[in-house]
Amino acid sequence: MLLHPHPLRSSRRVQAACAAALAVLVLASAACAKNDTPAASGSQGTSAGGRSAGGSAAPNTRVFGPTDDATPTPGGRLIMGVEAETEALDPSRVPFAASGYFVASSVFDSLATLDKDGKPVPFLAQSIEGSDGAKTWTITLRPGVTFHNGDALDSAAVKADFEMFQRSAITSAFFRTVSAIEAPAKDKVVVKLSQPWVAFPVALTTQIGYVMHPKMIDDPQLAYTPIGTGPFMYDKHTMNEVWQLKKNPSYWRKDSGGRALPYLDAIEFRVRVDEDRRMREFQSGDLDLIHTVKPNQTVTLRGLDNIKRVEYSDGEKDFLSINTEEAPFNELSARKAVAYAVDTAKWRKEITQDVKQPLNSPFGPTQPGYSDNSGYPSFNLDEAKKLVKEYETKTGKSLEFEYTAGDDPSDRTEAQLLVDMMRAAGMKVTIRSLGQAQLIAHVVTGDYQVSIWRNFGMPDPDADTIWWRSESILPKGGVSLNTARFKDAEIDKAIDDALAATTPQAKDAAYKKVATRMAEQVPYIWLGRVVWNLAANKRVNGIYPAANGSIQTLGEKSWIGEVWIKQ
Repeated sequence: MLLHPHPLRSSRRVQAACAAALAVLVLASAACAKNDTPAASGSQGTSAGGRSAGGSAAPNTRVFGPTDDATPTPGGRLIMGVEAETEALDPSRVPFAASGYFVASSVFDSLATLDKDGKPVPFLAQSIEGSDGAKTWTITLRPGVTFHNGDALDSAAVKADFEMFQRSAITSAFFRTVSAIEAPAKDKVVVKLSQPWVAFPVALTTQIGYVMHPKMIDDPQLAYTPIGTGPFMYDKHTMNEVWQLKKNPSYWRKDSGGRALPYLDAIEFRVRVDEDRRMREFQSGDLDLIHTVKPNQTVTLRGLDNIKRVEYSDGEKDFLSINTEEAPFNELSARKAVAYAVDTAKWRKEITQDVKQPLNSPFGPTQPGYSDNSGYPSFNLDEAKKLVKEYETKTGKSLEFEYTAGDDPSDRTEAQLLVDMMRAAGMKVTIRSLGQAQLIAHVVTGDYQVSIWRNFGMPDPDADTIWWRSESILPKGGVSLNTARFKDAEIDKAIDDALAATTPQAKDAAYKKVATRMAEQVPYIWLGRVVWNLAANKRVNGIYPAANGSIQTLGEKSWIGEVWIKQ
C-alpha cells in the first residue's frame, strides 16, 4: 500500500480513515491527567437491556446481556472474529484499521487509555502532566514494566518510539508542533511543543501512544513478530487467517482484587471478512466474540437471546466525501445538486434497514455543534435538476463524474442506489469499485471525485477538527487528512474559536458555525450515523467496559486484558 514508508505487505482496510487514523489524537480537553496503577474494572454487568452496572456508559451506548460473573476464572482461550486482516503490527509503519486496534491492544500497551466515561487517563504512564500553558508535557513511566523479551521499559524506548513517529510518513503530521523530545531520567520523557496542545493525553490513547520495543524501529520485519509490553505476546500469524497470541506471564497489571492479568491463557483473532460467515460462526459457537458495523448484522444481533452486547451509535458518520479541488466539484452548484438529489431517508431504509440515524452535520445529538436544522439541503429532486442545469449553463459541460465505491456486494448495492438518485437529476455518473486499501489510497491522495467515507467518530469534536482544517490539505498525490480538500477561512476561524472556548455555550456556538458553513458549501453529503456492535457468547466476561466508546475509536482498548471466559 502506498502509504507505507517501508515495504510491508498490503491488506484490505475496512475503516475509511486508514492513512489518517491517528488524527483522533488531536485537541481534546485534559491539560493534566493523573491516576494510580490501573486495576481491572471488575464486573461491568447489566440486566437485560440495561446499562453497565459498573459505571456510566457513554451517551447513545446500550449494553445488553446478563451480568458478568462475580469472580474471574483464569485460563482458557478467547476466539474473536475480526472484519479484516491486520497485516503487520507496527504502529509507526502500519495505519491500523478497526480490526487492527483489537489485535494491537493485545500486544502493546498505550501510555494513556480511556476511563469508563471516555476520558483520557494514564495507563502505561504513571502520570502525564502539562505545564507552560500545555506547551510542555512530562510523562512519568510506571516502574517495573518489561517488554515481552524481558528488557525493561524506560524513557529511552519511549523517546525512540516518539522520534520514529515523528519521522514516519503516516504519523509525522501529528508531530508537526513538537520541537523537542527529551529523556531527562530513566522514567521520564518530556515533550516540548511550539504551541499549546491541551489534548496531548488524548493523543496517547491512540496509535502514537502504543509503546513498541526499539528493536522494531531498526528491523521492520519485527512487525510480523511484534514486541510490546501488553497482556499478550506473539505466538503465530497466518496471513489472512489468524493472529494467535499467548499470555504474557510477566504482565505488570493486577485486577482490583490483586489477581494477575490477563486472565486468559491465549487469544486468537480470526480474519472473517465475509460478514455472513462471521455471524454464522458466532451463532454456532466457533467464535466467542465479534464486532460489526453492518446494519443487517445489527438487526440479527438485536434479535439474539443469551448473548452479551455493546451497541454504540454516537461515534462515526457515513457520508460522501467530495473532492472540491477539481471539476466538476470546484463549483458549488455541482455539490449542492448532489446533496439535493440524494434521498437519505430512502438510503437509511433500503441500505441500513433504518438502523442508522439521520445526520445533517459532522456532529451528533450529544455533541456541541449539533442542531436539528443545520441548514443542510434536504432531498428535493426538482431543485437538484435545476442546479444541474445551472452548472451546465455556466460551464458549458454536462455534470459528469465518477463515484468511487467499495467492491463487496453490499458496497455495490449501495453505490447503485445512490448513483441512480444522481442520474435521476440529470447527472452522468459512472461507478468505480475498488478494494478498501485502494479506495482509501485514492481518496486521501486526491485521486477521486466522489467517494463513500466513514469518519468523525470522537465524542468530543475537538479531536476531529484536523479533518476539516485547510492546513490538512497537501497537493494532489500527498496524503491529506482533509479528504474533501476544502479550504475555508470561516471554518478555520470557527475551529479556532471552538478550541479557545472557555464555556460549553461558546464551544457549541463555534461548532454550530462549522455545521452551518458546511451546510452552505457542501464538501460532504451526509448520510447517517454509524452503529457499532460488539457481541459475545454469554460465557465471555469483561466486554461491557467497551461502552466507554472504545468499541469504535481508533485507539487503545485496555479492557482486552481483563476479558475472561467462564470455564
